[in-house]
Amino acid sequence: MSSSVDVAVVGAGAAGIAAARSLQAAGISHIVLEAAGRIGGRALTDHSLGYPVDLGCTWLHSADRNPLADGDPAQYDCDRAPPRLFLDDDARWATDPEQALHADYIAACEAAIEAAAAQGKDPSVADIVPANPRFRRHFDWWCGAYTSVPPQELSSQDWCRYVDTRRNWTVLGGFGTHIIQRARGLPIRRETPVLAIDRRGKAVRLVTPAGNLEAKAVILTAGTEALKRIRFLPALPSTTQAAIHRLPLGRANKVALRFDRVDPEWGPGRSALLSVRFGRFGRPLAESFVEASIARALEPEGERGQAAFVVDQLCSMYGNHLRSRVQAARASRWGNTPWIWGAYSAMTPGGGDARADLARPVEDRLFFAGEATHPTFCTAAHGAWLSGERAAAEAMRALRPAR
Repeated sequence: MSSSVDVAVVGAGAAGIAAARSLQAAGISHIVLEAAGRIGGRALTDHSLGYPVDLGCTWLHSADRNPLADGDPAQYDCDRAPPRLFLDDDARWATDPEQALHADYIAACEAAIEAAAAQGKDPSVADIVPANPRFRRHFDWWCGAYTSVPPQELSSQDWCRYVDTRRNWTVLGGFGTHIIQRARGLPIRRETPVLAIDRRGKAVRLVTPAGNLEAKAVILTAGTEALKRIRFLPALPSTTQAAIHRLPLGRANKVALRFDRVDPEWGPGRSALLSVRFGRFGRPLAESFVEASIARALEPEGERGQAAFVVDQLCSMYGNHLRSRVQAARASRWGNTPWIWGAYSAMTPGGGDARADLARPVEDRLFFAGEATHPTFCTAAHGAWLSGERAAAEAMRALRPAR
C-alpha cells in the first residue's frame, strides 16, 4: 500500500466509488480502503439461485432523477401491478373496498406526519399517525420498509425530507452488479479496515492492519455503524458525534426464493409482515421484503430461519401448495454483516438536521459521504452516489491551496 496520497477514501460502496471516480477524473492521487473482501457495500447481487438477485439495494428510486439510471432502458423494469393487501388477522385477501380504505389510511398517516413537520415539530412518527385497529399494523410495515425502523424510532422531520418521484426501476443484471461495474480501474484495497484516523499531525494518518497511510484529506463513506467503530484522534466535534448516533442503521432484509416455476395467480402481495413480488424479469423467483421489527427479530435465526418464516407467511397468503415448489433460498442479514451492521440510516426524533451536521467537513480534512448525509435522497444508493461526488468536490477545493 502506498505510504501517502492526496485523498484516502474509506469505503467502497456507492459513495466511495463515486468519490474515487471524481478524484480519478481530476488527476488527484487517491486510494480506496475497503474493510470487506468485496466492494459494493449495501449493494449486493447474489447469483447462487441461478439468477442475479439483489439482497441489498434493489430499486433505482426516483429513476427520472437518478444518476445511476443511465444505461440501456432494456435493462430496467418497473413494478407496474400494485400489490394486493393480505389481512393477516383475518387470514384472507382484502376486498376492493378494504383495499381503498387501507390506501386512504396510509395517505392520512402521511398527511399527519407532513403537517407536524411543517409546524417545525419533530416527535416520533408513532406519536403522530392516527389510530386504526385494522390497518395500523400495515402502516407500521410500510414505515419499516420505507425507513428501516419502526415508527417509534423515526423522526417525523426525516420522513418528510426524503424525496421519491415514484418512478422506481429494477435492474436486469442486478443493482449490486450495476454499482460495482463502475469501480473498474479504481485503486481499491480490499480487506483493509480503517481502525483509527489521527489528524494531530500535518497529514492525516490512517491506521490499518496492512500498515499506516498518510493523506492530506480523507473522505469517509462508511455507514454510521462502522463510523462508530473507528477511533478518531482527536475526537470528532460533538456535533458530528451526535449526528452519527442520531442516524443509526435500521433493518431491511430481503429473502429470495427459487421455485420450480411461478404460477400466474401468484401476484404481488403485501401483508403487515412482508411484501412479495414473483417472477420479475420472467424468472422463477419470489423476492420478499421483511418488515423492520420482524427483520430485527429474525436475524439471529440466520438465513434458514428467515426463509422458513417467509415461506410460512406465503403459504398463508397463497396456499400450502407453494411450499413444495420451493427449491432454494437466500436471505440478507445486514445487521450481522461485518463492517456494515445495518441496512440504511433513519434519524431519531428530537429536531435539528443530523444529516446536514454529518455532511459538514471537519477542519477541511475529513469529508463525510454516504446515504446518511444526503438531504433528500437519504437511504438510497443514488443519494450515496451524489454525496460521494459532493465530498470529492469539497476535498479537491480544500486541497487547491496546498497543491
